[in-house]
Amino acid sequence: MDPGMIVYDELLGWRLKPYWSGEHRHHDYRTQYQINRDGFRGEVASPNADNIAIYGDSFSFGLGVADGETFTAVLNAKSNDVTLNYSVPGYSTDQELLSFKQTPLSTITDAIFVIYLGNDIFDNMRAYPLQAAYGKPYFELRQAEPEAGRLVLKNTPVPRTSKPAAAQKDSIAKIVLGDSVGSSGFAGWLSRLELSKRLGIFQQAGVTKIDFDGRFSEQLALLTALIEAASAHAAANGVDFHVALLPGRSYVTMPLSLSAQYQEYFRQQIVASISEGNASKRHDINILDLSQPLRRAASASSVDLYFPHEGHLTAAGHNHVADELNRYLVRR
Repeated sequence: MDPGMIVYDELLGWRLKPYWSGEHRHHDYRTQYQINRDGFRGEVASPNADNIAIYGDSFSFGLGVADGETFTAVLNAKSNDVTLNYSVPGYSTDQELLSFKQTPLSTITDAIFVIYLGNDIFDNMRAYPLQAAYGKPYFELRQAEPEAGRLVLKNTPVPRTSKPAAAQKDSIAKIVLGDSVGSSGFAGWLSRLELSKRLGIFQQAGVTKIDFDGRFSEQLALLTALIEAASAHAAANGVDFHVALLPGRSYVTMPLSLSAQYQEYFRQQIVASISEGNASKRHDINILDLSQPLRRAASASSVDLYFPHEGHLTAAGHNHVADELNRYLVRR
């Protein structure tokens, strides 16, 4: 990518530079990005229309596709509402919450948090995300009384120090599998191969819901608290709040893979924790689950919805997400 799009931010870790434009070249694509005056991609807020704010990471930002091909841009072509793309590559739910709290909400009618099922739940607890070198803020969820349930912001101002060597060795596979993948042996070697990850060759047998419950209850509790905090902020400002669940490529194209299994587990747990009728839920949180619609779309189409090597949504994938969001927003 041409340099300069990402700049340091002491609260958020990083942000997009206003008025930046440049090219991104990859084996799968060659495209241009333009950042607007507010430091985001796409439209700016209109005082004369309903503004729908999207918060997400690189999938919602539209890494790999042109400015007019992101699902937010496609939505703007289909609707009289203005869809604002407040997504920043690499952000997790905690940074999206902080960004949401910085947004002037006087003209915002709806806020949609796009939860990427691939790694958001892991990065929320980390001072450095798994797949980026920049430091970030994070929240601790207090467990003991009298502060039980309170979110406490940590690692701010975000330090400019380099990612520690120990953090550089972490991976999603290591976190999900824990000690079941050793540092030696054929299975461990195979699981680390990029080719095996792409093809879904390494499918861990014997990983159960009980394993996941024991390993990820803390991460799920934190994610639920972050979503609840965003919902509360929306309610206090008269904004309707929504959560969209976005699966990664392996969930859609390799449903038997380990990656698809843990994404399905997180999908079920997130829906259960924030769905209507949950006694612990204090605010209305509407859910758009994109997982099955994207699986059906991929099965019915000969066009790739995700880039084959790089893994983000293609223009066709963004079109399908836009169609689902448009149907959902029309019904709201």
